[in-house]
Amino acid sequence: MNVVEIFTLITAITGVLIAAIAAYATLQQMKQATLQSRETIKHNRLSVRPVIDSWMHENDNTVHYWIQNKGFGTAKIVSWDFFIEGQASSNDDFKADLKSQLNGTNAIYDDAHMTPNSFIAKDEKITVIKIEFTDSVDQDLFEKLNKRYVFKINYESLYGDKYIFESE
Repeated sequence: MNVVEIFTLITAITGVLIAAIAAYATLQQMKQATLQSRETIKHNRLSVRPVIDSWMHENDNTVHYWIQNKGFGTAKIVSWDFFIEGQASSNDDFKADLKSQLNGTNAIYDDAHMTPNSFIAKDEKITVIKIEFTDSVDQDLFEKLNKRYVFKINYESLYGDKYIFESE
């Protein structure tokens, strides 16, 4: 083997080694990009996750029950349901039952009802129900209403991730 053949062989082997290293580096970059893409998708889902929370305010003559989207993204309403002593009820049945529970009191009430495919924006606050009594009312009535009714929302993020809010 002469010098030219040895030089040609060394050049060929070097070329193959450089090509193998380049292929390995490309595969490692693709692997890293895939992992980073997964983390980005996970972060994006978390950054638009809606979280519906509620609170009730009571005083001598008012009961006020709100919900608010305290998450980072918009909540798409799938269903908005009331339960009376554990039994699912329509919005009209809920209103009729509430009216019968308030019988004998001078009460004015207002309620909200959202339909499927409606949305609650980030930080949006909705009054679910507000009852104002013209006279002072026994606090036991508030406790009775709180135990009698459960409010449930099935909702999802804009990515389609499903969540459930249920009053206590």
